Amino acid sequence: MSQNDIKNSCCGLILAAGRSTRMGTFKLNLPWGDTTVLGSVVRSLFKGGISRIFVVHSSNRMPEVPSSFSGLNINWIENLEADTEEMLVSIQTGIIALPADVDYVFICLGDQPTIRPEVVTTLINELSPETLLVIPSYRMRRGHPWVVKRDLWPEITRLDKDMTVRSFIDKWADKIHYVSFDMERPEDLDTPDDYKRLQEEKGKT
Repeated sequence: MSQNDIKNSCCGLILAAGRSTRMGTFKLNLPWGDTTVLGSVVRSLFKGGISRIFVVHSSNRMPEVPSSFSGLNINWIENLEADTEEMLVSIQTGIIALPADVDYVFICLGDQPTIRPEVVTTLINELSPETLLVIPSYRMRRGHPWVVKRDLWPEITRLDKDMTVRSFIDKWADKIHYVSFDMERPEDLDTPDDYKRLQEEKGKT
């Protein structure tokens, strides 16, 4: 399999079904530059080389992607259990819905608008037929997006709902290929203070 074949077999899976309880409003639709919080994540994936995006959302909160993104390959996956279950179920729901020609899934958080396209590009270039699990290391701290090959997807979908992704990662720790980045890892937008602070930091760069 060539590197171009590997790239074409990649997709992005954005987790966008969170309840935004601490933010007080649906945070993924908040403005972020000339787009939204979710729009920034989508754009970084596309700029980084991911041509297909799948967004897992809840039944009650539909994320918005600006109309300028209408030509992009964005697919929507509904998580019917989003209001009662945690992130793992969104990942399981998304993975089960992916098409058969996808071999590598980039798992991203929808509330991390500072993910950089160059990180995505580097992770794609690190993939090989032997690669099962790739995790970016931001100054020795794990972050997103992380990449998992189809071979290991059943290990995720078989996890009980009360478990976490960490259980999967810990089990397969010896298969992790870490890619180091000399930068701060992307932060979640959990509260209004987080949003304000990161907006201010963005304005300084």
